[in-house]
Amino acid sequence: MHNMPIGKIGYWQFGIGLLLHLGFLAGLYLSDVSYANLQIPVDEYQYNIWQCNDVMTYVNPAKNYLATGVFGTGTTPDHFRTIGYPALLAFLMYFFGTYWLLVLQVFQALVFACIYPLLSATIRVLLPLHSERFSHFIFAVLCLSGVYFTRVPVVLTDTLFTGLFIAGFLWGLRWYISAQKSYLFLYLLGIGLAALIRPTLGLFPLLNLALGYWVAKKYGHPLRKTLLNSCLVSLALWGLVNISTLRNYQNHAFWAPSSVIGYNALEYLGKKILTMEHQTPVLDSVRAKIARTPSITAKTQMRKQTLMQSIVRYPGSTIKILLKNTLNVFLSNHLVSGIANYYDFEWKKFSNACHAYRLSPVLAALTYFLMLCYALLWLLFAAKTMALLLTRDFETLLLLGLLLVMLILPAVLTGDGGSRFRLPFEHFLVIFGFSVLFKARK
Repeated sequence: MHNMPIGKIGYWQFGIGLLLHLGFLAGLYLSDVSYANLQIPVDEYQYNIWQCNDVMTYVNPAKNYLATGVFGTGTTPDHFRTIGYPALLAFLMYFFGTYWLLVLQVFQALVFACIYPLLSATIRVLLPLHSERFSHFIFAVLCLSGVYFTRVPVVLTDTLFTGLFIAGFLWGLRWYISAQKSYLFLYLLGIGLAALIRPTLGLFPLLNLALGYWVAKKYGHPLRKTLLNSCLVSLALWGLVNISTLRNYQNHAFWAPSSVIGYNALEYLGKKILTMEHQTPVLDSVRAKIARTPSITAKTQMRKQTLMQSIVRYPGSTIKILLKNTLNVFLSNHLVSGIANYYDFEWKKFSNACHAYRLSPVLAALTYFLMLCYALLWLLFAAKTMALLLTRDFETLLLLGLLLVMLILPAVLTGDGGSRFRLPFEHFLVIFGFSVLFKARK
């Protein structure tokens, strides 16, 4: 185990991926219908496919920063979104003016194409006994599934966060294997930037300990020394993943990276439970109290408290909703939502039906077929975890378990994001799931 290869990055994968990404983007710009759906949902494009999405919650803070010097609304700093993505948008708006959106999409095409070779290198570390053919197969699956190229035009954080997380994860592995300080710097940089993009890495210092433990067991490194290094790195990571928390505490006396977690607790899971139980007056009452409460901390506590009370009082509805959310996150595909909606979804132009669309029979059939494919992939992943359990590979099980809790559990609790909420974990699902079908070298 001492001489496991780290592996060379497949630059040809980057080239093919970049051509795929730019080709998809160019095709969307050539059609009037899809061109309109590429734009920010304002003015003449206010009724395009992004009208009820989170796009403007990133665009508006960026515009506000250019106008007032504050990422937020007016002179009030934003506590809802972390500043990483709005900062990127503000940078592009400042230097490229009205062309900022096109530049962003080309930039994302470039950055997202880097994910393919990074994953190829990650496979060589996590599954070093699998052949290059397996890496090529994973690359083909990721391209055909549309997991990354369909996200190139989208002004949302999911895929950029995923790319930074993959890079940081790989550099963390390389740091623990080689002890090269350059990898440690890149590890901290990648995870630190990812934490500025999305507020979901609070558990990463714990995952870092599991990462160090995995390398020590797999590569035969001294366990005590490796875990000591892991503890020190975890302290640094704790500071990096809490930069947004410190910003919110300074501006609002609110100790959390974002208020979106508390907001989603009530407005997604809590709302669904209360609506199913015909308790919308309770929801309206809580909302009214929240509106009268100035403290963000108090607002968040009220939302979480209402959610917990709803779960305790209505466990049956809670289970039904969580099962539905799980199916939504686990089985949604990237192709139909990521391609066909630019052309075939007919969005109604009134606010209470912004998610009402017509899906053709062909697209419906494709959707169900892809749902079946993802169901089979999750079964393969389950088979892999069972094989790890039978072979007593507890360090890998620990790593995958923490990744699931950190990257998938928050998505299941909301459940409305479909395949994009699965993005940060999807590459692990694909790699470990399909590894069952490929025989490792002796």
